[in-house]
Amino acid sequence: MYLDSRLDHVKYWRPQVILFVSDPRTSCSVIDFVNVLKKGGLYVLAHAYLRDLDECDVDPTVDGRHDWMKLIDRLKVKAFPELTVASSFREAARHLVWLSGVGAMKPNLVVLGFPESRQPKEDNSDEDGEDDNDVEDDFTRVGGPFESAELNKRFPRPTTVNKVDAEEFLGVVGDVLKMRRSICIHRNFENYRHSDWFEKVRFYPMDRYKKAGKAVDGGPVYLDVWLVDFFGEPNTMNNDICALFVLQMACIVSMVKKYSGCTLRTLVRVSGDEVEAADALKAEVKTTLDDARINSTIETVMLETDGERRGRYDLEHLDRDYMGRMNAKIRERSQRTAVSFVYLGRPPIETGFTSDMKRKYLDLLDVLTEGLPPVLLIHGIDSVVTNGM
Repeated sequence: MYLDSRLDHVKYWRPQVILFVSDPRTSCSVIDFVNVLKKGGLYVLAHAYLRDLDECDVDPTVDGRHDWMKLIDRLKVKAFPELTVASSFREAARHLVWLSGVGAMKPNLVVLGFPESRQPKEDNSDEDGEDDNDVEDDFTRVGGPFESAELNKRFPRPTTVNKVDAEEFLGVVGDVLKMRRSICIHRNFENYRHSDWFEKVRFYPMDRYKKAGKAVDGGPVYLDVWLVDFFGEPNTMNNDICALFVLQMACIVSMVKKYSGCTLRTLVRVSGDEVEAADALKAEVKTTLDDARINSTIETVMLETDGERRGRYDLEHLDRDYMGRMNAKIRERSQRTAVSFVYLGRPPIETGFTSDMKRKYLDLLDVLTEGLPPVLLIHGIDSVVTNGM
């Protein structure tokens, strides 16, 4: 750890993470996973009480801090809670990203949950005879790793859901990028359990450098890195700062003992009618991995020929059908995948993008990631690898 903000060099870079948590009852798995992702860096759990402080008799963050410390103790993560009161999520995010941390230990990676599905879902509570109070969550799931009667009392079920629309969500993403922080959007961690893939990790003093976390069924378990801009053309590798950032995040997780039994796998896509491009693309990826000293297997994903779309891979021309096919391709490769790390190009945050375009963007991301294993969409802006030392 370091406090001097003038030591701004890639060799001092460490992931300093702030994770925004709306409802801890359904967020324990992602809190636990991000604790691995941050490794030895700063870890902040951020929560906003969306209300007017003038209408409160007591500042809700005072008692709330004790509840969040109990949560941190129960999950056994090394984190600090940061709470605020604000009238909107965007205002709260600005406060928390600006003010969290101390000295040079300021968050450089902001982790947000994917907003509610763009497509309305039917309410079937009356049909099955259950209400929201009967639905199991992390604190009430009997035998679950996060079951806790105490936390169930400290964090009552929310009576209202504060949904974030596309414009506000991308406004937060834009604010984060303006503050020169990297952004990560997580999805599908609700039902993820480390124990579903791996045997319980046992730590032995003389065995610290050996593999741990053996797969339950003895088969391979992958951490997938998709170096694919799904809003861009195929047959290209995004060999830029963002790609190296995504690779580094996956590499960090694979080096932690809890996930050391995983195989790191890098995937790129090639059009089905350009088979010769596959070898060249794999060679380029291998060079990048060797330069970054990252040990990973490389696989190419062949796409069907789409002559009508050639040269038209942009937000305006992409549609749900295309993203649905990309989703199917990812699913084909994800049968043994614990977590996927996906390259995310620069989101449409500039003023030139209309509200309809922003809604379309999140809708396409919704289709792309629906039903996948836990996924992290990452847009990195920090240099994390250098050959100049």
